[in-house]
Amino acid sequence: MHKFHHSFRRFCALLIGLVFFVSGMLKLMDPVGTGLKMAEYFKFLHLDFLLPAGKGFGVAFALLEALVGAALVSGIARKLAAIVVLALIAFFTGLTLVLYLVNPEMDCGCFGEAIHLTHLQSLMKNVVLLVLALIAFIPLSDGYEARKPKKWGFAVVSLLTLVFTVYSLRSLPLEDFTAFSYGSQILSGATGDDDLQEENLAVLSFSDVFGEYCDDLAGVGEVLAVSVYEPERLDSLQWARIATVVNDALVCGVRPLVLTPSADGVPMTLGECLYFADYKTLLTMNRSNGGATFLSDGLIEDKWTLKDLPTGEDLSALLSSEPVEAAASSSTHGRLAFQGMLLLCVALLILL
Repeated sequence: MHKFHHSFRRFCALLIGLVFFVSGMLKLMDPVGTGLKMAEYFKFLHLDFLLPAGKGFGVAFALLEALVGAALVSGIARKLAAIVVLALIAFFTGLTLVLYLVNPEMDCGCFGEAIHLTHLQSLMKNVVLLVLALIAFIPLSDGYEARKPKKWGFAVVSLLTLVFTVYSLRSLPLEDFTAFSYGSQILSGATGDDDLQEENLAVLSFSDVFGEYCDDLAGVGEVLAVSVYEPERLDSLQWARIATVVNDALVCGVRPLVLTPSADGVPMTLGECLYFADYKTLLTMNRSNGGATFLSDGLIEDKWTLKDLPTGEDLSALLSSEPVEAAASSSTHGRLAFQGMLLLCVALLILL
């Protein structure tokens, strides 16, 4: 009976560890989105002075979540991990209870953009985790000692997690769970259709300098939309990169659109292709400030960060490809890479 009880406690800890690890990795995959969720929590808790550090806090918390989860799965530093997990689960159970009672219009962000939970679902999830944690970690000391291979597995997974964090901070998410994912169809945002907004479809609305909506420009033909959600933060060299890709698009017969919330800091040379869109829409469409998105008749085919904007050759290749196949290829590569990394990490933690 004692052996069964010990195995059951270990199984509960394993389940909690897997939830924490996967949740942390999903958040780390999209630092910008994680920062947005953290900012929503700061606003809800009336901690507005922390808003500028939302992304930093979000990444730090996601990294802690992933590493603690890895520790639970492998059995490393079990007592310390148990204390941290009990504290986190207790805090978030209380927080989600308040969210359920107040019912603000925000998502818990428990699993990044991958899974959206209602406040009730989030509360139930935390209650289940709290029960599992009490079974797994009370009393804290159970005499379990991780074998040396487990320690090596944890060390390798920790290193992979850190590398993945650095990669995510410099690149677009490997898997895009937003409404503007690869293969999504852009819809007009000027229709005023509330149902489209509620369904979280890819609604893109923008206007010219005179305030006239020009949404149809993004839905016809080949378009390269360069979204700059914080134009004042770009320097002259970064604007030069954008000007170069705009010129390359014109040469290739692709319509360039430079979409920003305001004209602050935008060079006058880009005035002919400058349009204004909502800040959050631009940030959702492309997580890079100065990122480019290629569309064919409104279908999102590919995306790039400011550091890796497409060349004329890249645009020509897209023009000669079949749009749906190109979008599927862009989506599949990232998804397989992320899923493969998750499976590798879990295998290292469990099997070693």
